Formats: sequence, C-alpha cells, structure tokens
Amino acid sequence: MKVVFSPKCLEYKFEGHPESPQRVALVYQELSNKDLFEFIFPMDISEEDILLVHSVSLLKKVKDANFWDPDTPCIKDIFGI
Repeated sequence: MKVVFSPKCLEYKFEGHPESPQRVALVYQELSNKDLFEFIFPMDISEEDILLVHSVSLLKKVKDANFWDPDTPCIKDIFGI
C-alpha cells in the first residue's frame, strides 16, 4: 500500500486538535516499520486537477485559510505544502 507523506506535515499543529506533529510522527514511525507500506511524497498538481474533486468554494477557503471542519484544522499556509 502506498501512503502519501511529507515531512512538512510535522510542521502543522492546531492547539487542542488531536492531530499533532507528535501523533503524525509516531504513526509514520510505526507504519514505516511494516513491509506493507511504501511512503511516497506528494506531487504538485494544478488547481484544475484539484477542482476535479473539490469545489471552487472549498479551494478558495483552503487557500485563504478560511474554512472550518471538525476533522481538519484550518492552518495558515497549509495550501501548497
């Protein structure tokens, strides 16, 4: 199984949210010890590609760091990691 991962993910945190750099690092370490997983880096894609699966409204909100979702923290400069 391929898992998309970037060390940049370890830089993002949101106070009070369970998704933290420590948690991401622990999961990465645990999964990287298994022969079942291959880690690959995210690749750059165009906004046109993003819009194949997301709305223009959501794209703008993420770029502007102006969205709310209980599972995904809104972090400044998250767009384009």
